[in-house]
Amino acid sequence: PAKDRNQIWERLQEITREKLDKRLLARTDYVNHQQAFNVAKAVARFSMGLSKKDETGKLVDLFVGRIQENSSNGFFDDEPDDFGGAYNLYGVTSLIIMRQALQLHANMHLRDRKLPSLRTVAEKYLNLIQSTVRQDGLGWCFGRGVGAYGQMHCISLLLQAIRDEWIQEKDLSKTLDTLRRLFYFFFTTYLDQENGCLVIRDEERTTVDNHTTRMANFDAVRYLCQWARIARSLKGASFDIPTPTPRRSGRFVIFDKSHRKEQGLFIYRDPDSKLHLQLPLVASSNPETSDILAFPHCPGVFDWPATTYLPVMLPELAFGEDRVIPAFYGKNCVTGLGLRNSFY
Repeated sequence: PAKDRNQIWERLQEITREKLDKRLLARTDYVNHQQAFNVAKAVARFSMGLSKKDETGKLVDLFVGRIQENSSNGFFDDEPDDFGGAYNLYGVTSLIIMRQALQLHANMHLRDRKLPSLRTVAEKYLNLIQSTVRQDGLGWCFGRGVGAYGQMHCISLLLQAIRDEWIQEKDLSKTLDTLRRLFYFFFTTYLDQENGCLVIRDEERTTVDNHTTRMANFDAVRYLCQWARIARSLKGASFDIPTPTPRRSGRFVIFDKSHRKEQGLFIYRDPDSKLHLQLPLVASSNPETSDILAFPHCPGVFDWPATTYLPVMLPELAFGEDRVIPAFYGKNCVTGLGLRNSFY
C-alpha cells in the first residue's frame, strides 16, 4: 500500500483521505483472529502516510504474545476467554493476513524483524497441515469455517512458506506433493468448471453462515492472484516429483496442556485401507456445527454431507426433554484407535 506504489493516492481529495484514515484506525483490541486485520490496517495507515506512528510491530508482538499465553505448544486460540480452546482454521487465516500485510509494509527493516516470530508460529501449522491433508487432497476438515476455505488457506500458507524459505530442503518435495494434492482437491471439488465460479454451498458442500457465495468468490480470485505471483517467484520448485510412499501412523498433536485442560488433535492414517481420520479435542466457537465434535472425522465416511455427522455415530445423553452430546472433555484424556496394535 505504499504511496510510491499507488500513484492514484496523490489524486485523492482531502475528505476522502480523512474517511480512509478513520476506516483504517484500529480502535478495538481483539483477542481473536480479527486482531490480524488490525495489523493490516496499521500497515496501510503508516505506508500510505496517514500516520507517522507505526503500530504494526506492537500489534504483531501482542498477537504472538497472546499465542504463548493461551497455548503451551504455540497454537492460536480463537476464543481464549472463559474456558478457551477454539483451535481451528483461523490460526492459519491470521498468519496469512499478517504475512501478506508485512510484505507490503513501507519499512522493510520492520518486516525483517517481525518475520522470525511469525515463522515460529507458522512452522507449527505447516507440520500440522502436512499431517492432516488426506491422500486425495482434502485439507483442513475440523472446526469452524472449513470447506473451500480449508483448502485455500492451507495452499496460501504453504506457498508463502516455500517463497520465504521456511521449508527445509529435505522437506521440500513432501511439501510440494501436499500442495499438489490440495490444489487438485480444491479445483475438482469447489470450482464450477463450466461457469468458473466457486461453489461453497449445495447438497454436498456447505460452510458457516457468514461465508457468503459472493465473499468466497472474491476471496478465491484474490487468492488465485496471490498464488500466481508467488508461483512466479519460486525458483526451482516443480510439481514433477514422485509421490512419497505413505505409511500407517497415528499421533496426537497437543494444542494446549495445563493444570485445567488438555486439548489437541489425534491423527490416524492407514494407506492400505485408505482410512484417514482426525479426532479433535477442542472447544467450539460455533456449537451448531458437527465439525468440532470429539469423534473421528473423515468427510465422505463419517461426515456426510459436510458439517453433518452420521447420526448413528453420535452418542446422546437424555436429561428429561434435553439431549446432550458429550463431545468435549477437558482433563486426563486418552485418544486411541484399534484393538490390537492400537495407537494412543
